[in-house]
Amino acid sequence: MASTLFHPELNRLNMGQLLNPETDYALEFAVGLTYSMDFQALLGIPIALGMFEDLDSTHLSNPYFLLEAVRKSSDRLAIFCNLGSIKVPKEYNNVFTLLEQGIFEIGIENGNFHPKVWFVKYTNKNKDSFVKIITLSRNLTFDRSLDIAVELSGPVGKTINKDNLPLSELLHYVAQHSNELKAKQIKSLAEDIMKIESFEGLDQIERVSFHHFGVSNTAPKAEALFSDANSLIVMSPFLTDSVIEQLTIRPKDKILITRKSSVTKKVYESFDEVYIVSDKILDDDITEENTIENLPKRDIHAKVFFKGSNQGNFLFCGSLNASANAFYHNIEFLVGLKFKPNTKGYTTIKNDLLASEPCPFELLEDYDQMLIPESENTKSSLTEILIHLSKSTAHVSKYNENYQVKIEYELAIKSVSIRPITKPFGFVNLESKTNLINLCLLELTEFYVIKLDKEFAIVKIPTQGIPTYERDNMIFRSIINNKVGFLAFVSFMLSDNYAEVSLEQSEYIDSLVSGKQKQKQIPLALYERLLKAAYSNPKKIDEIEELMKRLEPKVVTEEFKEMLSLFKSVTKKVVKR
Repeated sequence: MASTLFHPELNRLNMGQLLNPETDYALEFAVGLTYSMDFQALLGIPIALGMFEDLDSTHLSNPYFLLEAVRKSSDRLAIFCNLGSIKVPKEYNNVFTLLEQGIFEIGIENGNFHPKVWFVKYTNKNKDSFVKIITLSRNLTFDRSLDIAVELSGPVGKTINKDNLPLSELLHYVAQHSNELKAKQIKSLAEDIMKIESFEGLDQIERVSFHHFGVSNTAPKAEALFSDANSLIVMSPFLTDSVIEQLTIRPKDKILITRKSSVTKKVYESFDEVYIVSDKILDDDITEENTIENLPKRDIHAKVFFKGSNQGNFLFCGSLNASANAFYHNIEFLVGLKFKPNTKGYTTIKNDLLASEPCPFELLEDYDQMLIPESENTKSSLTEILIHLSKSTAHVSKYNENYQVKIEYELAIKSVSIRPITKPFGFVNLESKTNLINLCLLELTEFYVIKLDKEFAIVKIPTQGIPTYERDNMIFRSIINNKVGFLAFVSFMLSDNYAEVSLEQSEYIDSLVSGKQKQKQIPLALYERLLKAAYSNPKKIDEIEELMKRLEPKVVTEEFKEMLSLFKSVTKKVVKR
């Protein structure tokens, strides 16, 4: 662990790098919990989990690259977010549909599903496994605010570690909100996490603890963590006066770092010092990003609590704001780090946060009576409708040459309309029995956009009768729709270096974009990769055969079929040996 924990440059983390597997390890299964989600941001997750190189926009613009990343990891991924907190995409990419069986919304009647944590298991060829627990304050979006992450990594052993029980409990909770297959995988991951005896690289840490709130009535309340604090540092973007009053009664030394818009008179008077985000950060003067147009403004979004007590010095990071919603209504998650004696204390943590150069925070010299505190209330006027719809059912049936979806809904509200997320201009009035007609195969989905006046939200409605395999085949065909594209995609499937093969294919992509596609001979590099796969990884040959079944026969040349048949015979000989 670094001696400085919070320096904005020295300790900067990259989400993609946090999710990357170690050398010789591959993803087995991953579970991500987030409050809000952006589909476009979601696409970065399969890439990070399945690819090993630093990639730039050139690679990410390659449609075959993206499709291969999703193909490799969609069955090994489960994402949980708050009901109604998926951003409506401006443009829908059909690849999103390939991920929808692993995306689940959780509705909390009087609060929000708010944890931000990843559980990722990786395994090597020797069946050795390790798990990363990545605790975040960041949602699965493109928000540019200042956030924080704590990565813990440890091998899966054989001895049960009861300290990890809160992690297992949280996974079992979300498993209830998934489908049968994902639930089985999630529970298996929960069992593995209980067998992590210790986490690596924590030289300054005496003990790691995990804390979930709102999952059960018997779980400890958030305020219990801080009731014995002698000194306190709070970093929280959202605040509630009553929570702040409770937190600050006992500590003698106490400082706050927050958003300027969250400071009330009560908040200001409750701390020795109050710091807000520097104007240089808000205006991007430090990062020089102020020259880029249409970037969202940044602020602080990190949630950090430091507590000095008679039991030791503790740092808590995660999703918990110092607010009533977080403390009493939401489902939240924190990781706790107890420092070894004489390592980190109130003064050193304060200096870590405030003494770096450039410092992202500045002292608030006086309370501004004119400020109107920013609200944390994220409940939508659509919330009740979304809860009912998530418990409703939809049924797919044939409609002439296409399909129709029938949705049965308890409440009929004329001012509300609905459409499949795949059909931008397909809104119809939501009634007790709603028919969405004349949908093509690619437009069948379990995700629907709900509209009330100028407000939009996405809800997942269990939809029966979707010909999933045929629809997914159509998605593959829409992307791999010619012989050049087929050879390009097979190169990705066989490659151990995705960045290298992406650069090889720049000519392919240019020819497709320009419309000047030419017949290509099978590249020598592809022969070599097939030969290597036949001897070292015969399963890849089987995957190529499965891909060929998904596609139109005309996109696969006879030359390739003959070559694959030859390599298939080689794999049989290898297996017999």
